[in-house]
Amino acid sequence: MILFLELACIRFLPAYVKLLSYFANTVLLASFLGMSVGCLTSRRKTRLIHAVPALLFVVATLAAVFWVLGNFEKAAIRLSPQSSQTVVFFGADQAAKAGLHLSLEVVLSVAFMLVSVIFIGLGQVMGGEFDRHPPIRGYTLNILGSLAGILIFTAMSSLSLPPVVWFGVASVVLIPWLRGPGRRYALNVGLLAISLLVMFLLDYVTSSPRGDAGTIWSPYYKIRYASRYNEKVALDISVNEIGHQYAGPVSGKPTIYSLPYGLLGQTEKTPREILVIGAGSGNDVAAALQHGATHVDAVEIDPRILELGKRYHPDRPYDDPRVRVAIDDGRSFVRQSDKQYDMIVYALVDSLTLMSSYSSVRLETYLFTRQAFQDIRRHLQPGGVFVVYNYFRENWLALRISKMLAEVFGREPVVMTFPATARISIDQPSSGNAFSMFIAGDTDALLERFADGEVYLFDQRGSARNGEIGAFASRPPHSLPPNVEAVTPSALVTSDSLGVATDDWPFLYLRERTMPAYLLRSTALVILIAIVLLFTLGRGELRERFSGHFFFLGAAFMLLETRSVTSLALVYGSTWRVNAIVFFSILVMILLANLYVLKRPTHRTGTLYALLFVALILNYALPPHAFLSLSSLAGQVVTPAVVALPILLAALVFANSFRVSGQPSADIGWNIAGVMVGGLCENLSLLIGFQNLLLVAVLFYLISALTRPAAASAGCVNVATG
Repeated sequence: MILFLELACIRFLPAYVKLLSYFANTVLLASFLGMSVGCLTSRRKTRLIHAVPALLFVVATLAAVFWVLGNFEKAAIRLSPQSSQTVVFFGADQAAKAGLHLSLEVVLSVAFMLVSVIFIGLGQVMGGEFDRHPPIRGYTLNILGSLAGILIFTAMSSLSLPPVVWFGVASVVLIPWLRGPGRRYALNVGLLAISLLVMFLLDYVTSSPRGDAGTIWSPYYKIRYASRYNEKVALDISVNEIGHQYAGPVSGKPTIYSLPYGLLGQTEKTPREILVIGAGSGNDVAAALQHGATHVDAVEIDPRILELGKRYHPDRPYDDPRVRVAIDDGRSFVRQSDKQYDMIVYALVDSLTLMSSYSSVRLETYLFTRQAFQDIRRHLQPGGVFVVYNYFRENWLALRISKMLAEVFGREPVVMTFPATARISIDQPSSGNAFSMFIAGDTDALLERFADGEVYLFDQRGSARNGEIGAFASRPPHSLPPNVEAVTPSALVTSDSLGVATDDWPFLYLRERTMPAYLLRSTALVILIAIVLLFTLGRGELRERFSGHFFFLGAAFMLLETRSVTSLALVYGSTWRVNAIVFFSILVMILLANLYVLKRPTHRTGTLYALLFVALILNYALPPHAFLSLSSLAGQVVTPAVVALPILLAALVFANSFRVSGQPSADIGWNIAGVMVGGLCENLSLLIGFQNLLLVAVLFYLISALTRPAAASAGCVNVATG
C-alpha cells in the first residue's frame, strides 16, 4: 500500500498546487524520508499511523484551498526574477496576476513536511513487519506488495479514475491498522471519509451538466476543459491548473497555426506529407489539412487530450481520412518510422510536467536535444523543412534552439516572432510571451523573398478580412488593419557560451550548467527538515543503529534507477506506460535477486561487488545513445540488457547483505534514507549530465563495500529464512 499511496500523492498534490508538477520529485523524496524515519523508529511506543487520517484530511483541505485561491487568482507560487531568468517554467507568468505571491520554497517545505509525516506512520508499520519476519522473506513480501501497488495504480491511470478512487482504495487498506479505542477509531474513519468527500467535490465543481466542461484524469495530469463564454465552438484546456491548449476553428482564419503553410505556399513549396508532433487537440492538424496536405501523421503523447480534440474540435480534423493518429512519444515515433516528410512540425510542445518523479527531466525534454534534431533531419524529404514554434519566453532559449538547428542543418534557421522582433540576443530584454517560429532545412526560396525587401503581412488573431493579409508585399501599407503586422526574419546574435541540449545533458530550459538558486534553497530546506525529523523522533537510538553500508547502497541504487528511466526513455519513449514498465521491471529484478539469495545463501558478497563494478564500467563506456544507431529492434534489446545488468547485480548485493541483518527495520530505514540522498544527488545531473552520475554511483558503492559488516563481507553465515 505504501508505494500505491506514494504514487497517489505524487499525482494529487501537483494537480491542485499550480507549478508543483515541475517539482513532483519533492513529494517522492518526502515519502522516502517518512518511510526511513518510520522504519528507524518502529520499535518506539509512539505510533504515528493514527495521525495519517488527520494528515490526509489536511492535505486534501490545503489542496482545495490552493485550488480556490489559484482559480480566482488570489494567490499563486511565484519564482524569484533571478530563477525565472535562469530556468523557464511554462505557466509561471500566470502567477503575476495573483494578489498574493507565495514563495516556492515555503510551499515545497509545507508539502514536504506533510507528506513526510504521513509516511512516518506507514514506515513504522513497515519496519515492525520487517522485524517480525526473517530479513529476505520480509523484503520479498514488501516487493510483492510494491508490484501489486504499481499494477493497481497503473490500471487506475489507464481507466482515468479520479483521486477519490485512489485514496478510497488506500483508505480501505489502511483502516485495519487504525483499530484502537472506539472514539479514536471512529474519528479516524470519519476523517478518511471527509478527506474523500473533499477530493470528490474538487472534481465535481469543475463539471458541467451541459457536458461542455469537466475534469479528466489522464495518466500524466489533471485536465480541465470548458467552452469559452459565448463561444461554444472553442474549448479551453488546462493541465494541473495551468492553461495549456485552445481548440478552436482554423479553417478560413490566418491563425498562427497556418503561418508556416502561408509562408512556404507562396514560395511554391507547399508541403504534402506532414508529421505533427504534439498534435494535441487538433489545431495544427486542422491547419495542415486546410493548406492541402495529402497525409498527416499526428503524434500525441496524452490520450485524453487527443480524445478532447476528437470530440470537441469544430473542424473535426481527426475525422479526416488523410490523418493517421499515433499515441506515442514523438522521439520514439520518429526513431521507429522509416517514412520521410515534406514538413515535420513541433506544435507548441510543452508538457508542463516531469517525465518521471525520479528525475528532474520534463516530459518533452528528449524532443529538444541535438540528437533528436538529427533524427528529424533524417526523416525529411529532399527540400523538406522542420518547423518549431511556441511561446518560448526567454531570448537565450530561442537562441539555444536556433544554435542547435544551425549545428544539425548546417545553416541558420529562419526565425520569426510575433510581435515582430528585429534582433534577438542574450543581452537584450526578453520578448516575454512573444510567439516564436523556427524554420530549418531547405529555406532558400523563403529567404529569397525576404532578401528582395519584401515583408510578410500577417494577422495573428485572424480578425482582418483584407485579401492582401497572409501574403508577401513589397512594402508594408501606410496603414495596417488592427492586429496585422509586417513581419521579417529576426537577426540572431548567438553566444559561444550558450551550450546546447544533448541526450546526456537534456536540460533545454536551464540557461547554463548550474544549480539554480531556488534548487539550492529547496535542497537545504529538505536536508534541514530531514535532520529535524530524524533527531526529534529518533534521538540517540538512531546513532546506535546507523548502517553506512545500507545507507550508501540506497543512495547508489537510486542513481541507477534514475539513469535507467532516462536511458530507456531514449529507446522506448517517455510515455507513462514505459515508466510503469521500467519500475515494474526493476522490482521484478529485486524479487529475482531475493529468490536467488534464498536458494544460494552462501554466495560471497565480494564477488558480487566485483561483478557490479564491471557492469557499471561497461555502462559508463557504452552510454545509451551509443545504441541508438542500431536498428530499432536491436536497440530495444541491447540497451535494456546493458542498463539492467548493474541493477540486477546491485539487487543481489543488497539481498546478500540484508539476509544476515540483525536489525532489519533499522537497516531498511537507513537504506531508504540513502535513497532520499541519492534522489537529491540526481540534481548533480544539471552540472555533469546523466552519464557521469554513474561515477557518483560507483563512489557510493565503493563506500558501501568498505562499510559492510563482517558477516555480510564473508557472506557465509547461514541464517534461517524459512
